[in-house]
Amino acid sequence: MSAIRLYEDNAYIRDFEAQITGIASGDLGTEVTLDRTAFYPESGGQPCDHGFIADQAVLQVLERDGEIIHILASNCPLTEGPAKCRLDWERRYDLMQQHCGQHILSAALDKLFGAATVGFHLTEEHTQIDLAIEELTEAMIKEAEALANLAVHSPARIRVHFPDAAALAEMPLRKPPTVADGIRIVEVEDFDWSPCCGTHPGCAAEVGLIKIIRVEKVKKQSRVEFLCGQRAMQDYDAKNRLLLELSAMLSIGTDEIPAQISRLQDTNKQAKKELQEVREKLLRHEADQLLAESADPETDLHIVSRVFPDRPTDELRLLAGFICAYPSAAAILAGTAGDSAHIILARSKDLDIHMGEICKQVAPFVAGRGGGSPQMAQCGGNDLSGLPQALTTATELIVKAKL
Repeated sequence: MSAIRLYEDNAYIRDFEAQITGIASGDLGTEVTLDRTAFYPESGGQPCDHGFIADQAVLQVLERDGEIIHILASNCPLTEGPAKCRLDWERRYDLMQQHCGQHILSAALDKLFGAATVGFHLTEEHTQIDLAIEELTEAMIKEAEALANLAVHSPARIRVHFPDAAALAEMPLRKPPTVADGIRIVEVEDFDWSPCCGTHPGCAAEVGLIKIIRVEKVKKQSRVEFLCGQRAMQDYDAKNRLLLELSAMLSIGTDEIPAQISRLQDTNKQAKKELQEVREKLLRHEADQLLAESADPETDLHIVSRVFPDRPTDELRLLAGFICAYPSAAAILAGTAGDSAHIILARSKDLDIHMGEICKQVAPFVAGRGGGSPQMAQCGGNDLSGLPQALTTATELIVKAKL
């Protein structure tokens, strides 16, 4: 026999007594059935309730073949018979605020722009609705948000109806029901009528506030993310605290933060440019010194082979480029970081040597792989012990290719 669903008539029941009618072991844990329950099972886009049955935590609630199944921890010490039950009321009330806010916001968007809600997703962190409209401008978003909050700040009652066919035909439904039997209609007085099996507060004012925080286009629809009630307040508190912290850090008013950040970005961009210019000058000077130390009169080559501990790969690549800007020059530059090594191989344009092929041959010495173009290549590995042999072999292959 299916349990009596107490939440359908009274969403404010948080403590109740029930008979445990079944206990079974399942894949998710211990499955418990009751003769009556205020626990809402996950459905219709709304997460399930949490709470306790006889002081044992309810981890999940689901519906299976018309039966409400309460999932508790495996091997929990319960027996059939009477049990005191209680909901995690803070969670339940939060979900009530979010779900009711969704009805109101969806109705506002439908009234203003004919944007029907085609998807609803409510989690512990956010609420999203998908709308059958390709674009929502900022002005449209603000207009819908304002209309929704007018309903929230009104004395509108929220009522639940179980109409027969005749009564249902007279109701101005925003969308048709998806079931044929046991239809439940949630009414937001003078604002919305919708089929819904979820839990809602008794008046629109309990939603507290509806705030749209993000809108994105998903294929040919618009996805709206919003917060209601306590979630909206927490979001406001966090963002206000952040603004005050930024204001104190920058020693300016909160309204001046965007302009100050723009100025700081410009200053940072200019500083990076100047730093890069200085960096390149130093690397050019370093390249000149390395070339002067590497001349080989027998091969007419300048082969620079060095190991640089803790030197970034991009800097070695830039240094190799400056070295190989000179004729008859080749660079074998290795950097180490912890237990790994990376090797840059490069040559000047006048040399007919394929550095990518040489790179493939030396990579196994450092237990790695690599490759690249004829002019520049790189490889890496995690065997530093083979690094000296890798550099020696690369030098020998370059000399052989030149000869």
